[in-house]
Amino acid sequence: MDVLTEEELRVEVSQSTSRLPLYACAVVYVLVLCAAVIRHEPWADEAQSWLLARDASLGDLWTRLLHYEGTTGLWQTLLHSLIPLGLPYVGMSVIAALSGIAATFVLLRYAPFPMSMRIALPFTFFLCYQYAVIARSYSLLPLLLFGCAAIYPRVNERPAVFAVLLSLMAAVSVHGMALAAVVGMSALVSRQDRRRLVVPAVCFAAVAALLTASARPAPDVTFIS
Repeated sequence: MDVLTEEELRVEVSQSTSRLPLYACAVVYVLVLCAAVIRHEPWADEAQSWLLARDASLGDLWTRLLHYEGTTGLWQTLLHSLIPLGLPYVGMSVIAALSGIAATFVLLRYAPFPMSMRIALPFTFFLCYQYAVIARSYSLLPLLLFGCAAIYPRVNERPAVFAVLLSLMAAVSVHGMALAAVVGMSALVSRQDRRRLVVPAVCFAAVAALLTASARPAPDVTFIS
């Protein structure tokens, strides 16, 4: 068993103490989010995704129904896979909340921001409500985006993981697809050694093309703005 020297022990205690505000922030965030989810009444578009996931097959969802939704289908596919396992209607909100908690963990752990900014960001409107309490497809977006940001400096070491995260981000929504394309292009052009990124980039482009085809509006669709 390794024995820490007095200096190493002081460093370890100092690091643990410096993380206490982050731990406290995470605990408060979870409590606030749980309270908000308990009080939240699902909106009509939340129920729409649930009904599509419950009543449609994956084939019908991806080849026909998504053309009327104006979005890609990762969220509905996730719900479709969990509903047969017994996921109740309220479970949709739990998934959104868990995604928000995971995104906050990644933010607090890896964001290169000052301590005060890292503590404040989880309690902003989008991270504490819009993307964590309302159970919509983009509830998955912060977690995937922050995951890409955490891997971004070492993208040449983990290109496959980076490509998977980008592909999942693109499958969240059309806006997520645009964001994934920009992040992926930035990673590609900012690296001098791009050889390891060529195959993942081609795979992502193929996935994005298929997702675009699935989300293309049907000829008879009408969106009311």
